[in-house]
Amino acid sequence: MTQANAPVPQINPMSLSGRTIIVTGAGQGIGRAVADMVVALGGNAVIADMNPETLAKAEAEFPEGRCLGVTADIADPVAVQ
Repeated sequence: MTQANAPVPQINPMSLSGRTIIVTGAGQGIGRAVADMVVALGGNAVIADMNPETLAKAEAEFPEGRCLGVTADIADPVAVQ
């Protein structure tokens, strides 16, 4: 088989396998939905939220080892250093 006729590897462009994505506002709402999608697509999520209660609840609902919760207010430069 010539190189021009070589089979093209099948790559899922939506796969996040092997990647870690940081999602802010992930304790609830749109941020939570984005974190859910990251994990559903095979990625790991670092979820950040300024409310420790909603963050802890969200983190507990992810499969073990797929999510790390960080309490932070990303609008505060000192909090994100």
